[in-house]
Order: sequence, then structure tokens, then C-alpha cells
Amino acid sequence: MKHLILSLFIISGFINFAFANLTVEGNYQGKNLYVQNPYNDATETYCVTEVFVNDQSLSANINSGAFEIKLNELGLEIGAPVKVQIIHSEGCKPKILNNDLTHVNRTIRIEPASLKNGQFRWKDNPELRSYRIEQYRWNKWIEVDVVISNPDDEGYYSATLNDDLHSGTNTFRIAADNGNGVRAFSNNLIAQGSAEAVTYEMLKSERLLQFSSETQYELYNELGERVLTGKSIQIDLAGLSSGDYYLNFDNYNSKIKVK
Repeated sequence: MKHLILSLFIISGFINFAFANLTVEGNYQGKNLYVQNPYNDATETYCVTEVFVNDQSLSANINSGAFEIKLNELGLEIGAPVKVQIIHSEGCKPKILNNDLTHVNRTIRIEPASLKNGQFRWKDNPELRSYRIEQYRWNKWIEVDVVISNPDDEGYYSATLNDDLHSGTNTFRIAADNGNGVRAFSNNLIAQGSAEAVTYEMLKSERLLQFSSETQYELYNELGERVLTGKSIQIDLAGLSSGDYYLNFDNYNSKIKVK
């Protein structure tokens, strides 16, 4: 599960009154940080005790087996320096789940770029390759499955938006890289979804989760591991162990309990 790109990955540890410090430093790339947070039997609490971002204490739901550090809510610009410190008990160690960090020297803006009547269009940049379209959904950027055309005579690429719209406001961007750690993004591109918001109910007798209409979804366990994903009007929960799970669907997040 890859949701944050930082650079200059540094982990340091020190012990101070039975606490230790896990630190990452780098450049913000528009994605959040996900942390696996084991239970410490010695203290009878979860491992992480506090989180700091750029030396400021951050409010995060650390009383669970996995949590998200929502850098996207801090008003950071792409490429801005970020320092994240995770304070934890000495007898355990949290794990950053999306730690494929790369060094970022600079960012390139993809422009002009537009989205009109379901059609993406953007100007080619000779420095870049591997264009892709990303959608901001469930507090993270997700690559959208579309076919990108070859550039036309004016050097513009295009792609047609399929059925990837969720209810409400949809945010997209064009993304690319140059193969040397330099990433590029367009401005955010907006489209309005016309479908009604999706709801769900648990059919406990059949261990099914029923949506009000077909939707994309993801289901994570307490360790932050994705156990189910797809697009459907229902999810079969029969193969899952009992416990708490985190559900992403339509444009929403929810916590469910499987019994």
C-alpha cells in the first residue's frame, strides 16, 4: 500500500526513559504516511505514544493497530521539506508501511492540462515519460485505469475518463516522472459525479456487506494490510477472521466489525 513519497529516508533510534524515536525526513509528494502500530503487552497499550510533523505535535488516532498520518491536511506544498517523528515505547517498534522513498531534487509542472466533458488533455514535456492519471480518493492518490493516446501533431496527449467518478466532487491530476527521481504533476482537474452517495448495510446472517449501488472498494485489517479490493455491489466476508476492518468505498471511509 503506497500512499506517501518522501526522500532521504532516515531512521534513527534512541532510548530515553523507555521511549524511542522513529524519524523520516524528506520532501512532501502529496501522499500520506501509513503506520503499523503493534500492541505492547508490557505496557498494555499500543506502541506509538505521539507523532510530530516538523516538530509540531500532530493529532492522530494512534490507539489502533494501524493509523494514518494525514500530511495532506497540513497545507504542505509539493516538494516542501517534511520531518516526521514517531515516538514509541522501547519494547516494541512501529513500521512505516509505505517506505519506498526516493530522493526528489525538484518537481516539474505538467501544463497546460485540462479535463472537459470526460476528456483529459495535456501538453507533452520532453523531460518526462510514463504519464499516468491519478484520482484523489480515500485520502490518497490512486492511479486510474485509462488508455492514453499518442501525442497529436501539436504535442498533446489525451485520455477518456471511464466510469471512475464517485459521488460528489472528483479530483484528478496528470502525473509522470523522468526516471531519475524527478516527479511531475499537473494542476488538480475537477469533475462532478452525478450518482447518489453510496451507502451500505451488513447482512450478518450471510456475512455479506451490501452496497446501495455498485462501487469501488478496499478493505484493510487492523495491521493496515489490504485484504479485499474490487468493484461490486456487495462484499463476501465469509473468508475473513473476526475483528475490526477499515472500509473504503465510493468517496467514504468507515470502520466495520466482522463477527
